[in-house]
Amino acid sequence: MASFNLATNETFGPEDKRVEFHRIVVWGKRASYCDKYLKKGSFLHIMGKLRHRSFQAAGGIRQWITEVHAEDVTFLGKKEDLPDIPKEEGPTPEIQGRSDPF
Repeated sequence: MASFNLATNETFGPEDKRVEFHRIVVWGKRASYCDKYLKKGSFLHIMGKLRHRSFQAAGGIRQWITEVHAEDVTFLGKKEDLPDIPKEEGPTPEIQGRSDPF
């Protein structure tokens, strides 16, 4: 299991910008690839499901967390910026380079 925060940016005008952070949880082989190749500033495409959970914080206060449980993680960007995955590991459906995500 691996977990990390992912920032998303929204721009509403030249000076109006909003940044949100999302907690991503990844399991299995995807988790090991993220642990090995993910770095700050990586461009990713994440597909998954929203999950909500709660826990007891200090003082007995119940806290809620919303996470994205990733079912697919794709590294995006220019080929030279993508992780150098050794050939024996091979590209997987979870991690593959795309030059234009749109």
